[in-house]
Amino acid sequence: MKQFARNQEQSSFQFGAFELDPHSSELRKHGIRLKLQPQPLQILAILLECPGEVVTREEIQKRLWPDKTYVDFDNAINSAIRKLRDALGDTAENPRFIETLARRGYRFIYPISSSVRVLSIPLPKTPTRRRIGWPRVSAVGAAAVAVIALGFWIAPRRPGAGPKAGTLHRITSDAGLTINPAVSRDGTLLAYASDRGDEGHLHIWVQQLSGGEAIRLTHSPADDQEPSFSPDGTQIAFHSKRDGGGIYVVPSLGGIATLIAPQGRAPRFSPDGKWIAYWVGLASGSVPAGGSGAVYIVPATGGSPRLVSKALAYAAAPVWSPDGKYLLVVGEKTLFAHFAAIPDWWTLPLQGGAPICTGARERFGRHGLDLDPHAMPYATDWAADKILFSAVAGDSDDLWQVPIRSGTWQIAGKPERLTSSAGIALSPVFATGGRIVFASESEQTHLWMLPMDTSRGVLKGAPVQITDSAADEYWPSVSTDRTRLAFTSTRNGKEDIWLKNLKTGAETRIPSVGDTQEFPKFSHDGRRLAFTAIYGQHDGVEKASTYILSLDTMRPQKVLEKGDWVWDWSEDDRYLLSKWGAPRYVQLVDAASGHMQELLRDRSENVFQVTPSPDGRWLAFNGMSGIFVAPYQTHRAIPKQDWIRVTSGFFDDKPRWSPDGSRIYFLSYRDGWACLWVQYLDPETITPIGHSIAVYHSHSARRSIGNMVAPLADIAVSRDSVIFPQTELKSNIWMTVHR
Repeated sequence: MKQFARNQEQSSFQFGAFELDPHSSELRKHGIRLKLQPQPLQILAILLECPGEVVTREEIQKRLWPDKTYVDFDNAINSAIRKLRDALGDTAENPRFIETLARRGYRFIYPISSSVRVLSIPLPKTPTRRRIGWPRVSAVGAAAVAVIALGFWIAPRRPGAGPKAGTLHRITSDAGLTINPAVSRDGTLLAYASDRGDEGHLHIWVQQLSGGEAIRLTHSPADDQEPSFSPDGTQIAFHSKRDGGGIYVVPSLGGIATLIAPQGRAPRFSPDGKWIAYWVGLASGSVPAGGSGAVYIVPATGGSPRLVSKALAYAAAPVWSPDGKYLLVVGEKTLFAHFAAIPDWWTLPLQGGAPICTGARERFGRHGLDLDPHAMPYATDWAADKILFSAVAGDSDDLWQVPIRSGTWQIAGKPERLTSSAGIALSPVFATGGRIVFASESEQTHLWMLPMDTSRGVLKGAPVQITDSAADEYWPSVSTDRTRLAFTSTRNGKEDIWLKNLKTGAETRIPSVGDTQEFPKFSHDGRRLAFTAIYGQHDGVEKASTYILSLDTMRPQKVLEKGDWVWDWSEDDRYLLSKWGAPRYVQLVDAASGHMQELLRDRSENVFQVTPSPDGRWLAFNGMSGIFVAPYQTHRAIPKQDWIRVTSGFFDDKPRWSPDGSRIYFLSYRDGWACLWVQYLDPETITPIGHSIAVYHSHSARRSIGNMVAPLADIAVSRDSVIFPQTELKSNIWMTVHR
């Protein structure tokens, strides 16, 4: 019989949306206690004590019932497992958490990176949750199991394999969002942003890095974040959204915050303390939105900001070189088109001269880091010849460092992984003594419904969450009669498309096609669903095919062997309006034959997110400089002179018609957040009437539309609601030692 860990100091177990507290015998989902009888709770605790391993029914029997207890063990265990699965929303046929092994027992299977090992290393007793789950490991002591719950491991030192030896320490234990660590140069003070308390905003806090009580430095009714210490540790620069946003400085032990520069984000003091570098632009998730961004420096005492370089099409997230003569940025030399740029790390000389591409992107890709084609990891700190950053490799976002060669400013070696996790490690910064401080973050994306009369523009209530799995859900599409919702979910460990009956709440997965499934779109009659299936990669490029699913027979039919996202259907459901090429343009695809013809194209910029008006006479779509409408005629390419501008000057995205065609709803980042806006139209000319109006502000740092990258933040408009995703973040500050 396996030896179970029984240490009474065991921390809570967290997996997906759930948390089990062995001390109080409580199971919570999203912090809400679930009603569950003692025996199902005991079985869950037993399974979590040895994740990934088979627990036999005999072992459960001996743990739950002492000798000489006479009950119908088989029925009692079956009943307890059934109640446990009901509470978790799990099934024996399609298990996400608990797998049944016939004639053997049960196993906790919530997936995690297969490379995980576990060591008994120092760790505080209250680990944070991770979204991926539990590895297959042997029964271990309470401290090591807590490491698994966090999702991080520190590997032993082995030549050429894995992260180096270290210890892991939790610094904060907040239930909400605590992010953006900064450490004073002498390694004594830690600053960060946290929404602890009941106000719902981020504020700047400071404490001793070694522990102790934290002091709140800012009290604005807006978010304050991204702190940076001055070299002498007496001042903290930070980004605030107060009064339109900007860079502020506050004494590190408390005092009045002073505005240094408007609009900026991610400030960094120079090594000599005379300057503050920052960037101006819009961000979607953690990447610049729409290729926006420019880097500035400003005197630390205030003054006129100076643009560092005009040679890059965009630049963001500056980090100082140790000698203070260069800034390392994420940027792109030529912004070819929306979502078509190939960003890299660049060094900008402050005394003039051309930017230098470091070659980081090629180096990272060669060594297995997962790079989005249109994004690049931010560098977060630079000490000596090492640069810190966070990046994805496999199933985890980890801490990495890479050497850079002085003088040539080229990445000089392969990236070195410092942690390996099932979760998200972000914002690492160096501290003295080989220490690295970072934020450990979990995230959960669900779909929300905003009740409103969309033809009249009248709100009917607050947003309501309408999906609630332990995975992420996004890319919604709602049927015209509002009886069905289609969306992409990762609940089976990959992207699949699910259907939700909006009357009964029942959810079903469509037949599996390809490795993953993306971007579902209902036909206007509600009888078919177009989607994209992804088939792995060939020569580093994913193969995508376009399918149409009959909702009567539930049989998918391939329309295009080589396809892409379907933005929408034509009003008569005969054609698909499909994404194509680079710069992006729109093809009209015959849904029956797959025959294609060009519909919308501008060779100087992208055209995307096209959707027909309810009467079929007009198309609304995105260009690089805003939202446009144009008259639609089948079998005729639409010349640019026919385009009518609806919005301009901001990053506006995802245009969607109201059911009566009188207005267009869209997402906009114009106020620094991803929010829902509407533009009224003249019914005859379809030209804009007045200015765009905000419908719903998603302004929470913890949960918002803008917490996810723009391509995933899609919206669906029906006659009585708007459906959109919101991502909720939770985070705490941790420290590892790396020598």
